[in-house]
Amino acid sequence: MKLRENILNQMITARVLVTNAQHRGLTVDDKTLLKDILENENFQRDGKFSRNLYQGLLNANRYTESSYESMRREDLLQEKLALIANNSISVSKAS
Repeated sequence: MKLRENILNQMITARVLVTNAQHRGLTVDDKTLLKDILENENFQRDGKFSRNLYQGLLNANRYTESSYESMRREDLLQEKLALIANNSISVSKAS
């Protein structure tokens, strides 16, 4: 039961982060998404992007290109929001 609860909490947190990022006007453009996919070592053969490998791995994991790219876009959006949050945190010097 605890595992199921943890997974559900992670899903809710992810959705809240994405919604927050979208309300702030943050986006992940197509160029950034494409770069992320092309540079993903899981989709490379001999150091170069392989469309066949990409499609094969997506199919093996029951993703369409559209559903995977949508999920990846949300992941990148969460990373972007986290980076902004981390950069905005200031630490004061101890007195």
